[in-house]
Amino acid sequence: MGGFLYTNRDTLSVGAVYHFDSLIRNPIEPYTLIDTLLKNPMVSEFIKDKVPVKPDIDKNLPQEEKLRIRFGVAKLIKTWYEIREANFSPSGRERLIESGKYKDAEDIQSTLSSIQEKMSEKFGVTFGTDYLEDEYGAKLVPDGKRCRMKTPFFKNILFVGDAAGRGVFVGPRIEGLNVGIDDGVRAANAVARALDKNDFSNSLGEFYSKSVEQSPYTIDMKQIDKDYLKIFLDAAKDVPKDIIGSRYGTVLKMMSSSTFRGIAVKFANIIGYDKLLPMIESEETYVKVPTLLAERLGKSISSSYSPTIPSMADRIANLNYNDDSLAHIKVLNSNSEYMKKMVILCPAKCYSEEGGKVIIQHEGCVDCGTCSQETEWRHPRGEKGIHYQYG
Repeated sequence: MGGFLYTNRDTLSVGAVYHFDSLIRNPIEPYTLIDTLLKNPMVSEFIKDKVPVKPDIDKNLPQEEKLRIRFGVAKLIKTWYEIREANFSPSGRERLIESGKYKDAEDIQSTLSSIQEKMSEKFGVTFGTDYLEDEYGAKLVPDGKRCRMKTPFFKNILFVGDAAGRGVFVGPRIEGLNVGIDDGVRAANAVARALDKNDFSNSLGEFYSKSVEQSPYTIDMKQIDKDYLKIFLDAAKDVPKDIIGSRYGTVLKMMSSSTFRGIAVKFANIIGYDKLLPMIESEETYVKVPTLLAERLGKSISSSYSPTIPSMADRIANLNYNDDSLAHIKVLNSNSEYMKKMVILCPAKCYSEEGGKVIIQHEGCVDCGTCSQETEWRHPRGEKGIHYQYG
């Protein structure tokens, strides 16, 4: 398991990354993994935000005055949150301006500052530290080493990025969006060529397929890069050999030689990723070794606050949907063991089990694709389904 934290213009994107097959073997709710990551002190310190804290009301005030203060504080805080959340989303900011209440983005920011000042001066509202979650989501991402399409086209349809099962995921190197952009450029060039030649036969897809094969990302999906391997070995050279174990310790020592490393990389590429991965990707390398390293070399750290994690019900309620009465997912075998695991593994808790049969409530689906293996899975019709506001 790993994670990521990306900086956006006004927000942060934070997420957990895990192997799907490992969850199939040992099912656990995906949201518990992201919750654990958010609570990690090394992460929580980066995602803290300021939140309004309601003041204590003087008990000696008349009841009517107490109610007036509570109502005023609650209204201002609600307005502040609504404008703030909308302002962080490009589409939400656009809606605020189109409403006619605000001239531009600066006017929105000025209003937020004014409300904040009014809360503090008029009602004594202070601001503390907590975690604020704008949007929850999940995505099943293909690993290009395992499932990339050998011919990423069908007739005149060209597949790019995720749709073609393409992505580079090697240790800390995670390349998904970059691969999609590169594929998109190559697809555009192939279409432009077809337009110039007025030729929309199979040559369109064949030209695109050859172009994709020349992509540096494709090479990384097909071969082990010796420069990347060197970076990995350099990072691992100070790791105590008794932690790594005899199985890998000898290999690491031998691979420290640039001459042997070059030969080994060529040999590894002849064997192929598909045969090497089961040896490399194991519980020992992904769980036991990192845990021992942390216990041996790490140090304890603490967070300055305890983040408030939203419940799954609150997360789903906070998402933007255009509801569709027609389900876009059909369960093919409601008695299968795989589908019973979806009751636990669905990131949006769309599945439940009744009388030994698995049923789906599709309205809360986040279009992650987790259940696609044993369902008739389609994207929602037209503009239906979930509408992500933050990317």
